[in-house]
Amino acid sequence: MVREVQENDLRNDEEKLGKYLEKYDAEVMHFIKETLLYELAAFQVASAYNHDCIWSDSCLQQEYMEAMSFMTFQKPPFSAIDTKKLKSIIETKYNLKIVCDDPIKIEPIKISE
Repeated sequence: MVREVQENDLRNDEEKLGKYLEKYDAEVMHFIKETLLYELAAFQVASAYNHDCIWSDSCLQQEYMEAMSFMTFQKPPFSAIDTKKLKSIIETKYNLKIVCDDPIKIEPIKISE
């Protein structure tokens, strides 16, 4: 829905606007935390692997934090990582298996024909 502009618009009162937008902000942050960051981290790990850009002392947590830095968060809003979820995306979308988290070890998944 699109709100109509009114004379006593919420945008004129920062406190009321902040309270009004709390639910919206929480929903957007939930999507970023639960979906977008994992998709970005999975893509980043797969791409780094395919371009031979993962160093032997890298770890999965480090790659996840690197993905957050691409989102230009000055202070990352989340530090906990669901490694099972991230590994599942990497396996499903990129046919790569994380054999070890720290240091990170990756193997391509052989698809039988």
